[in-house]
Amino acid sequence: MTKQSPSYQKIVEILKQEIRDGQYERLPSVASLTSRFQVGAYSVKKALEMLKEQGIVTRIPRRGTLVTINSLQSSQTLAGNIATDKTIGVIFPSLDRFTQRILNGILDTVQSHDIQVVVGLSRNTHHGETSQLKRLTQIPVDGMIVFPAEGEAYNEELLRLTIGKFPLVLVDRWLEGVTAPYVAANHWNGAYDAAKYLTALGHRRIVGVSLNSPHSWHTQSLVERFRGIHDGLVDSQIIPDPTLIWTNDRQTSDWLPVADEIAMFEERVRNRGNITAFIGLSTVDTFIIMQGLENLGYRVPQDMSVVGFDTWDLTECTESFPSISQRCLQITSVCQNEVLLGKNAANVLIRLINRQSVELKTIIATRLMMGITSTCPPDSHLESFA
Repeated sequence: MTKQSPSYQKIVEILKQEIRDGQYERLPSVASLTSRFQVGAYSVKKALEMLKEQGIVTRIPRRGTLVTINSLQSSQTLAGNIATDKTIGVIFPSLDRFTQRILNGILDTVQSHDIQVVVGLSRNTHHGETSQLKRLTQIPVDGMIVFPAEGEAYNEELLRLTIGKFPLVLVDRWLEGVTAPYVAANHWNGAYDAAKYLTALGHRRIVGVSLNSPHSWHTQSLVERFRGIHDGLVDSQIIPDPTLIWTNDRQTSDWLPVADEIAMFEERVRNRGNITAFIGLSTVDTFIIMQGLENLGYRVPQDMSVVGFDTWDLTECTESFPSISQRCLQITSVCQNEVLLGKNAANVLIRLINRQSVELKTIIATRLMMGITSTCPPDSHLESFA
């Protein structure tokens, strides 16, 4: 590279080549790129915006700029010369580590079929989802994989596509009234295993927590997890207590700040006695539990046991939960195989595009990973059940 500072177009080409070579999953910061290319921040931001418009990267608040086109894709894709027989669209609520791994599974599968992938983000809203569905339809794409936004109502645009026999596969959750094939983890079995594990340790007062979502009772994956906890308790000869299912009961569909959710959790803990264990129904819910218990002076697992979902990767929450961020690989957790979810979804969609028969549902097994946040309940609690 010459000493002359490159224009933002030159920065784009350099970064494209480096992405093509597999150097990045996340691009360096604006400050780092500014220093490297010896240009002003405007030029770097303009280059990143161009990459975003081309669908090569996406900007995630507090996470930086993530690469959305996998390095396994052809160099023609990154050069802007798409030579492919088919194009599929993929819609996620957001692009985080969980959905990135699903996307990796999709990309690994479609690579051998010469299929181009276009990614859209719904921001976990029905309006955003509808906008992305219409955008991808207009491109046009030959099929779509959709991770539905949370909420009560099905999306009319999704319903319209399925009625029209458009190739469509849902991931992680299914929607009533939308008869599209779906690929999901076994949410029920994951929660069932967590409940049975805790009862085998001697726990009787186990709380299921879903405070992070305002749509807990209208999101099928969460409903299945609630049902798994219930059935696990019943099969352990424990009468389920409905007051030990904690959801966000605010009369609003708005997402609360995490600090408010932690405060809500702490208030409920103060008002309940003899609780010995918690099951967080999402990664963030698990962190809410951990942070709330720490704020209240409880020790995990000496005083309270905690089991989470997908909490093997806590890097998503380090900013909101800085005091517990170092325990990222130590929480007992129900884990999903995201890459396998993506691969199965892609295989089902390819069959639909080729007008082949498919199963309506594909369920992927979960597994319970042992950490250091769960143990037998303390003796004082055991005595109260004698």
